[in-house]
Amino acid sequence: MTMIYLPHYVIHPETKAILPEFDANGRCYSKVIQGSQMFIITMKPIEIIQESLSYYGFELEGAVSGAKSVIGACQATPIRIPGHIDMYWFPHISSKNDDCVWMAVHQVHRILPESENHAQVMLIDGPSIILDIPERKLSDRYDRAEQLEVKITKRTQYKMQYIMERGSGVHFVKEENRNYTVSKGDDSE
Repeated sequence: MTMIYLPHYVIHPETKAILPEFDANGRCYSKVIQGSQMFIITMKPIEIIQESLSYYGFELEGAVSGAKSVIGACQATPIRIPGHIDMYWFPHISSKNDDCVWMAVHQVHRILPESENHAQVMLIDGPSIILDIPERKLSDRYDRAEQLEVKITKRTQYKMQYIMERGSGVHFVKEENRNYTVSKGDDSE
């Protein structure tokens, strides 16, 4: 299979995983699995995450901080990549490590034990990835990413309803000192 090299990449719903790929000189690039295709991107995995967040108007620090405020402090914090649909991603180890693999929550079919210290991630309609992490630890990271998705979905899809009645009899009146005061008005309109 001939690999296509690209200088930049932005994550979208068909992106399944981003794996580190090292050249002969030890330089870190990324192997992106998108649908049934694979690309080599001349950026580190964390740089693709950062560029994707930036494309949608966000930053990695904010995504990590926001996730921690929703699910609590944790190692290998999952993130939300907002767009026309939210995408939730999680790293298998610290994102500061060049060996870090990032996976889309909605593209993971199953996580199985491969050996005592290795887990197999089966992607939806795609390949599987064997990672050097115990299955339980990786499953916990996946679960935290799902928890982030559920909590943010609940918070953003819950809509408060306000009922405003015409002629409620309350008026806001601007005073000379630039503040507004509330006064009862006449409902006979």
